[in-house]
Amino acid sequence: HLRLGWSFLRPERDEGIEVLPPQQRVDEHWYRGTADAVYQNIYTLRQYAPAQTLILSSDHLYRMDYRLLLEHHLRAGAELTIACMSADLGEARRFGVIQTAPGGQVVGFEEKPAHPKPMLDSPGRALVSMGIYVFDTQVLIDLLEEDAAQAQSTRDFGRDIIPRMVREDRRVQACDVAANQGDGGFYWRDIGL
Repeated sequence: HLRLGWSFLRPERDEGIEVLPPQQRVDEHWYRGTADAVYQNIYTLRQYAPAQTLILSSDHLYRMDYRLLLEHHLRAGAELTIACMSADLGEARRFGVIQTAPGGQVVGFEEKPAHPKPMLDSPGRALVSMGIYVFDTQVLIDLLEEDAAQAQSTRDFGRDIIPRMVREDRRVQACDVAANQGDGGFYWRDIGL
């Protein structure tokens, strides 16, 4: 439905949506984490070779203009941009919690912490990941291949890939989508928990 609908609406643009069913292309295991799900489809990234790759979670319900996220990513010269929003500290325990420097550079990331770090300007709230990412594609491919070689990895973006990028001081940006959505409105719910 998505592929046919998008193609019908945007035939003049070199854009598209390709839905890939779960596969076991790398080994006998089904997807062991969010990063492994992308890794097991890495051949598609290599085949199409887009400059950027947008990764979306399938257990969220939301309304969002992805152009905002992509424009933020390109403007910042980021390798990874994380869509985020603020949440009450009690709710923040369910998500990846982000700390940023001025300008949006991600300087800290904890996946589902017991005691989320609050935002500096809003002590009762934390900045949380929405599970929506824009990666420079070659950076993504390199990280996935390196992560797959690590026996101790959980093969997860929030537990392995993103914390590693932050530790290595890579160009990781936060984009507060809720604060920047504008007149289009903002709605997001995680329905997978």
